[in-house]
Amino acid sequence: MDTKLTPQMILERIPALAAHFRIAQNMRKSREVARILVVEDQLFSRKILQELLHHTYVVDVAENARDGMKLYLETAPDIALLDIELADESGHTLARFIKSIDQGSFVVMVTGNNSVEDVALAKSNQVDGFIVKPYNKSKIFECIDKYLALHPARQPKGQTP
Repeated sequence: MDTKLTPQMILERIPALAAHFRIAQNMRKSREVARILVVEDQLFSRKILQELLHHTYVVDVAENARDGMKLYLETAPDIALLDIELADESGHTLARFIKSIDQGSFVVMVTGNNSVEDVALAKSNQVDGFIVKPYNKSKIFECIDKYLALHPARQPKGQTP
């Protein structure tokens, strides 16, 4: 990602992508279940999250920030689970990008590192959750429940908020 360009500038330079993103954002409210984007570079961690979530939610996965940004713009997911240490860019940069273009975003950082600096940076990016690896099923679903409490219409069928 080019750090000299603002997220809005990126979207302005690619009008078709911006239009597609706006359509995807507008479709959020008509989804029957939440759509979750997992951006994780470690295959094992990616598979754990995907397996945990795909039975109930629509799950998209990316192994780096560039693909994560592309998928975010294409699908406007309800929830983004972002690893901090990605091969091509920091998950913090991706979180900042998402938060700057999407007021309705719900971003959760998932990381093996819970340093004071990472927690502070996540807070400054206004992320909605922070989970330290190894993943704990209850922590993942706690973050999803927090989102669903804000958006009860996306509650999976047969469950109550």
